[in-house]
Amino acid sequence: MPDSSAVAAFHAEVVSLYPDLTEEMSDEEIDDSPWMAALYTGPGFRLAAISWSRSVMVAANLRFLANRHGLICYDPQADIVIAPAR
Repeated sequence: MPDSSAVAAFHAEVVSLYPDLTEEMSDEEIDDSPWMAALYTGPGFRLAAISWSRSVMVAANLRFLANRHGLICYDPQADIVIAPAR
């Protein structure tokens, strides 16, 4: 399992760029979000459902951040696993 501090740091950076969906958000904030649903979090992973209209940019940013934190990134649409650069 990945280092939980690396996953937490990755999560913090992600939500600083793209705030997670919450019930307190305005309709405008929800419409501006790249997320189709709230981020799903568990021990050692984060799962993000990205809207199709923003998927290219947001996925690239998530891959960059995952790499920076030494985390593996899985893209289910492309069915690829991206390991961090060494």
